[in-house]
Amino acid sequence: MTASSPAWDDRRLAIILANALPSALDRHGTRILRTHAAAEALGVSDSTIRRWIRHGVPLRRLDDLKQIIYPSTAILEQEQRDLRAAYRALEELAGIGFTPPAQWRTMGWHEPHVVAVTTLQGAKVCVPRVTLALESRIRRGGELPISIEASRAMRRGGAVVTEAVITPNRFAAQIIRLELLAQVTDWRVQIHSSLLGKGASQGFLEEAPRTTLRSHLTRTRRRMAEIRRRAAAQQQEQSELTPSS
Repeated sequence: MTASSPAWDDRRLAIILANALPSALDRHGTRILRTHAAAEALGVSDSTIRRWIRHGVPLRRLDDLKQIIYPSTAILEQEQRDLRAAYRALEELAGIGFTPPAQWRTMGWHEPHVVAVTTLQGAKVCVPRVTLALESRIRRGGELPISIEASRAMRRGGAVVTEAVITPNRFAAQIIRLELLAQVTDWRVQIHSSLLGKGASQGFLEEAPRTTLRSHLTRTRRRMAEIRRRAAAQQQEQSELTPSS
């Protein structure tokens, strides 16, 4: 996130801080900032927090604020490594004649997965989720084809699933999730543990401009089709070079 990012304007700062720090709900169910908690966390007065919300954060304090409300550099770098690893795994899995390793089969990584965007009610933030899809529920249609346990975890903290797609495998799902997070980098926010456990570093503001999960899925399917096309061409080329007996 940069000082010029639209997510830093005065209207959004209170929302960001309310998600990153202990907060409360108003009578409409909207999460509101506890000014004193923010002041203590940043080592300033309550009036300073109110002034920042009204007039913006001084440039000299942006780094202090980032440490509280923005995912760390280590987390962002790990996401990039995970994305590259997912690309490599998809390249293997989408190839012709590839047999998934035993670990992949045990974990179900080669099977369909669900990618969902959940919205925390009253918090105005979203979190992308990935979980294994159940074949029986895919065929049934209707509700999300995931286990009861996964559904409960996905809806923790009153979260609501606002968008979801079924992907061919876990690596395609991870690519979609990580590409989405990269797309909303300037709108990311660290969510306080009292609101969300797993995935707390993957939150982003609900109003972040982004493409839909279906668009990400279409791009990933095209990538897989291109991998298969190249693999088929290489296989054909090798067969033509191999002398017949």
